[in-house]
Amino acid sequence: PPTPTAIDAFLSAVKSGGESAYAAAVDEVLASPHMGERLAIDWMDVARYADTHGFNNDSARQMWRWRDWVIEAFNSNMPYDQFITEQLAGDLLPNATIEQKIATGFGRNHVINSEGGIIDEEYRVEYVADRVRTLGMAWMGLTLECARCHDHKYDPISQKEYFEFFAFFNNVSEVGEDGRVANAIPLMAAPTSRQQKEEAARTQEIAELESKLTEATPKFDISAIIAGRPEVTYTNRKTEKQEDAIVVIDPDSNEQSNGVFKKADLPRTAPGLSGAAYAVGEDQTYLLDQRRFKTGASSRNTYSFWLNPDKIDGEQPIFSNATYSDNLEAAGFGRGLDIRLIGGQIEYRHAQLYPGYSQIIRSAGSPIQAGSWTHVAIVSEGAKPDPVLKRVKASWIRMFVNGIEQPTRILADDLNRATEKNQSTRDFYIGSAYHAEGVPRKFFSGKIDEFLVFGKALSHTEVFQEFARIAAPAIRDNKVQQADVWMSSLAARLGPDASASVAADLDKKRADHLRIIREYPTVMVMDDLPAEMARETFILDRGLYSAPKEKVRPNVPEELLAAWPEGAPKNRLGLAKWLTQRENPLTARVVVNRMWQHLFGIGLVKTSEDFGFQAEWPSHPELLDSLAVEFIESGWDVKSLYRNLLLSSTYRQSSSAPRESFQTDPENRLLARGPRLRLPAEIIRDQALFASGLLNPTIGGPSVRPYQPEKLYEGVVVGADYPSTTWVQSEGGAIYRRSLYTFWKRTVPHPAMLTFDAPDREFCAVKRPTTNTPLQALNLMNDSTYIEASSHIAKTVLADANLTSDAERISKAFRKVVGRSPRTDEVGILQSTLSNLRSDFSTDEADPVSFIASGASKLSSDDPSNHAAYTSLVSLLMNLDETITKH
Repeated sequence: PPTPTAIDAFLSAVKSGGESAYAAAVDEVLASPHMGERLAIDWMDVARYADTHGFNNDSARQMWRWRDWVIEAFNSNMPYDQFITEQLAGDLLPNATIEQKIATGFGRNHVINSEGGIIDEEYRVEYVADRVRTLGMAWMGLTLECARCHDHKYDPISQKEYFEFFAFFNNVSEVGEDGRVANAIPLMAAPTSRQQKEEAARTQEIAELESKLTEATPKFDISAIIAGRPEVTYTNRKTEKQEDAIVVIDPDSNEQSNGVFKKADLPRTAPGLSGAAYAVGEDQTYLLDQRRFKTGASSRNTYSFWLNPDKIDGEQPIFSNATYSDNLEAAGFGRGLDIRLIGGQIEYRHAQLYPGYSQIIRSAGSPIQAGSWTHVAIVSEGAKPDPVLKRVKASWIRMFVNGIEQPTRILADDLNRATEKNQSTRDFYIGSAYHAEGVPRKFFSGKIDEFLVFGKALSHTEVFQEFARIAAPAIRDNKVQQADVWMSSLAARLGPDASASVAADLDKKRADHLRIIREYPTVMVMDDLPAEMARETFILDRGLYSAPKEKVRPNVPEELLAAWPEGAPKNRLGLAKWLTQRENPLTARVVVNRMWQHLFGIGLVKTSEDFGFQAEWPSHPELLDSLAVEFIESGWDVKSLYRNLLLSSTYRQSSSAPRESFQTDPENRLLARGPRLRLPAEIIRDQALFASGLLNPTIGGPSVRPYQPEKLYEGVVVGADYPSTTWVQSEGGAIYRRSLYTFWKRTVPHPAMLTFDAPDREFCAVKRPTTNTPLQALNLMNDSTYIEASSHIAKTVLADANLTSDAERISKAFRKVVGRSPRTDEVGILQSTLSNLRSDFSTDEADPVSFIASGASKLSSDDPSNHAAYTSLVSLLMNLDETITKH
């Protein structure tokens, strides 16, 4: 935003006929990186964005990466048809990028229930219905949800057509009861652009070190190297191993005679890497007595084992005490620990209720191969729960293959401390998992050897030693083929100092790289279930999840609106193409109407949420048509449309007009005068911070918690130990971030936002009401934000040596807050007010020191009474109608 001096110069130029000055100012505003933030405010309402899930628990979620995407989309002037497409179906685009997948978070911004006892399918259906409602309101201007229960006599959308829209969104791999303490599935890692650049740079550094390591590692005799390093040549460390490990599952261990397995017959064995291994298959799975070791999500454990799978397809349980029944809604379904081989990758699950309340982490390195031995280690760091999010994090799980840490994918991350009280005490299965009678059971097929559970988190070096303890003798004794991965791992660490030094640098780089990747933010996204798991869609009688009738497929009302684009797939991507084709009569008009509403306060179609039969007829239908066509022909250019509107003579009219004009046309539907409207809640606060010099201009990033009344949550917010049940105020510059970034709790939004008519964002909203209540004045005159901002402005004018009188200081403060120079009579009134304020603050009852020290900045003054008087005067200016109104 420009300074008051620049504003004066601009106004002077415009008044003197400076058309080019006005156009240049408009272009500057549109080019500002903060333009994206301003447009994003309105889109947050449409997309029902919030930082919590809603409903009873209303715990925190992490969706700010989607909000960053929106800001960047507006700043880069992304064509609006692309803006629609990526949010509806970015994941379905060919070679979809990270950003395009993040964009689909639009479809996951709805409320999510985690209340115990709800019916999972009932709420999953509600989530899908929310997407249909949002689709209709955001881009079609139609209240599609009216047809959910039954056909209506005067509604052109039938119930069948409603559920055909429903079918487009019915195959997201979500569950109804989810989101208790974190993001609900499906989700993805969502690194920022800076983090993506860092990752690319680190990947390049690692590749260079790997090449250097290959050059530094000479051809060698593995036997000679092992002989020269006796500390890793042991072939039998059973005594030491059993002291270190709290569970040993090994045919060569004498523990099996002490009742390790519950089966009467001894497990079948086969030649292994170190003695014998367990031969596991559908007819040979083993039940291990429950051992006294903690498997909680915050426990410090390491699971170390060798695998030789016969195949890698499907899901193969390796070690599990999770309970799976035939009832997906059963309390405790999937509860426990479960380690699996899935498509050549290792998956670690720890669940309270699978898949909703669980951690699911999968390795993402080179796949494990069938028919060969591979060492796997899973390390649970067991850190304390995050003090703010109050949950244990999936990023604390690390995976190693053949001694080398692997990148991982976090598929679910939704466990809180309560999980520790709900651990499964079922005994562990080796090679399978518990399933209720009649449920198809999954099995591991192959050999498992040297399964150890350590009651601590092994370091990278310790994990590698566990690998080398078996690998080195196996290679020496020709028990296995000398696989390249084994050789390179051993050679780098057991070879000459030159290669060992490079290997140490490489290990450090890899560990640092993976640590950063594990801490990436996540975001909930859209996806589609695999074809073999796809759900069928039915018309639901009265809209009830439990009353399916006729089967339907994805489709649109072609006769009513527009034909399906030729060759477009019948999925969300095809739906986006249908919405944005030129022949569609609604999308461009609906979008253009909202942009008009943004600038003029009311749309050409007043009912901007509804272009249907119950809508108000456009005040200027030809103008709406013309703008829509121009918008499409411009390539859906958002900034071009705003520029045309801002440069129009209609917008540039004065908002002043004769009394008769307001009487005959109070809403200015005839456009006889310029727009006059109260500023949005976010902008009112932001301009106070800007005028005071406190505004933090940082763009993007996580939400922040500025000042909020103490005990606001008391008696209102659920008392369970979930994220966002307490308001932990931000520190430093985060307090002064733009209001767009204020943490948005659905059940108790920030009171300053609600007071100035922001919605709670439980549902899509395309326009805000405008009210005028005493609470708004109370907020402006008593909120810490405005008092602190007023105190800073007062300090600025009092410290300006060029200002020698109260009149000059008042004029400068007025220009900072109101945006214009005051009239002579206004200065006189304010001088009189200042005199009274000085008198008030000089009494014994007053506390000017505390008053001017409001907020985190804690200002002080050599003349606190005078400073307090000026602070109160500036506060008065911030409460003026003119200050909070665009006119």
